[in-house]
Amino acid sequence: MGGGCPVTVTPKTDWIHPVDIFTYEIEPNQTGAQRIGEIEFSSLVGWKRTLRIEQSAEGCVYDVSVNNSVLAAVNDNGGGVFVSVSTGPGCTWNASSNVNWLANPYIAPFGAFFTLETNPDSKPRMGTVTVAGKAVSVFQCGTADPVCVYSRPVTASLAHYATGAGWDATIHVVNTRNTPALTPGGFYTDSGFETTLPMLDEDENKGTASPLRDRFLMPYGSRVLHTSYADSSLRAHTGSVQTSFDAGVDAFIRFSYVPNGQEALVPMETRNAAAYSFGFDNTNGYAAGVAVANVSGQSATIPVKIRDDAGSVLVSDTISLPENGQTSFVLNQQFPATTNKGGSIEFGTPAGGRISVLGIRASSQLQFTSIPVVASDDPGSGSLGQFVSGGGWTTTIEVLNTADVPKEARLTLFQDNGERFVAPLRIVQTGVVQNVSEIVETIPAHGRMVVETVVDSGFPAQGWAQLLSTVGVSAVVRFQYNSTGQESVVPLEARNAPAYQLAFDNRGGLATGVAVANLASVAATVSVVIRDRDGAQIGTGTVTLPPQGHTAFMLVDRFSSAVNRAGTVEFGTPLGGRIGVLGLRATPAGALVTIPVMAP
Repeated sequence: MGGGCPVTVTPKTDWIHPVDIFTYEIEPNQTGAQRIGEIEFSSLVGWKRTLRIEQSAEGCVYDVSVNNSVLAAVNDNGGGVFVSVSTGPGCTWNASSNVNWLANPYIAPFGAFFTLETNPDSKPRMGTVTVAGKAVSVFQCGTADPVCVYSRPVTASLAHYATGAGWDATIHVVNTRNTPALTPGGFYTDSGFETTLPMLDEDENKGTASPLRDRFLMPYGSRVLHTSYADSSLRAHTGSVQTSFDAGVDAFIRFSYVPNGQEALVPMETRNAAAYSFGFDNTNGYAAGVAVANVSGQSATIPVKIRDDAGSVLVSDTISLPENGQTSFVLNQQFPATTNKGGSIEFGTPAGGRISVLGIRASSQLQFTSIPVVASDDPGSGSLGQFVSGGGWTTTIEVLNTADVPKEARLTLFQDNGERFVAPLRIVQTGVVQNVSEIVETIPAHGRMVVETVVDSGFPAQGWAQLLSTVGVSAVVRFQYNSTGQESVVPLEARNAPAYQLAFDNRGGLATGVAVANLASVAATVSVVIRDRDGAQIGTGTVTLPPQGHTAFMLVDRFSSAVNRAGTVEFGTPLGGRIGVLGLRATPAGALVTIPVMAP
């Protein structure tokens, strides 16, 4: 045809889609058999030609249109669960159930229907139906909760998230118990308006705009959802997170700055204390970052007190936030009186309100780590699960007194074998160096004591530390690898839980380190259970410790079932005993971050 003659393109088959006269999109063949299609070309003067396209079979593809889980009411007897299936003609599939109360699957042209029996028990129950090769979890409520209205008694919040402009926020949600759980929630902008973010479920490879709302977790299951626009060319979005959990569910968020591979992990805030505090150090090129969120439906005026290590007030001010609002800032920019100083900052909870606080410590080389926030009612005693001296490592322990009166604090170090750990320790506030295993000091009201190892190039020795004090005192431990400047800050473990869980990921060059301490004066055998993200058990073992003993190891070196896997590892507390657990995550970029420890 001549260049001036128009040609009309008409597909004769619905699986062929012309883009232009030269380009055609052809759908995948899901029919299970070869098929033939045609495209007709014609002109206004009566010219016609037909293009014949033969497409070979690519195998049957099944689209099972269900969510990650299905919720059923307890009294839905005679009703049931329908799972729809879409596939090509000639493709066959089956349906089955692993429980007798989801029975008699009726296979219809567009899906399978399972009849549902009444649940006679007060507790919820769970079954699995498999349709066209896809497993679907079905949760049925118990008589104590007949319409599946979960109470979600645990309120959790996070004072800050950041996405875009190179930042990626990843949320890890873990169910630490052996029953299914519901995890609703939402994101809020700095101004307090609820918003949605494009998120990607790492395991389902499925996008969602509301990642925490009405999601069920399998028993011991976990999910990882991350923002899908960390692109450095996009504007940064910041705000806070609010959610409520069933008991036994916990979560943390991972901030990643993609351009340099740095990251920090921060647990969700579930406490509702009268005040929150953390220690800061704005000397030697370091800077503290702060985020504060108002976790309530009314505006809030939050009192702020900044003090030096002796407890003297440097700044007394307030921060005003709208309902569900948030603010974040660099401490010495917001409060210049903190420039080149160290101390502590306290945020008071307004009467009848609720807040959430986050702290970040950043170096001049843009390395950063989260700073654990302590509450005014922290119990004052607990364990710090790892202590390293020498080999290029420096360990710093910060003890903070949030009370209005002086408090005595006893800090004791133990070796792996349970004996006292004698090390050269410097109290930063006085400059005094002592070669001791125990330090007993009275900390002023709202004061801070900082103890650090004297740098030693010899072979590293390790152990754990115990803090004994009273309500209002807490501590954190900071590890620094001096050759790289990488740091990680770990909070005091003050709980006495029946078990502790860590989320791990040993894929793609990531590595998980674990430390376990026996706080009891008798030997302990700690049970270990490793599960994948669906909650399925993939490995077991034990860790044996002498009285007041300790061990630290890379997870894959001790448990091969964790190699190239992601999931959770659970450490069970021996009957009548007490343990402390610590987790560290190392990235290919060299970042070293604390993994929040969860308990059922």
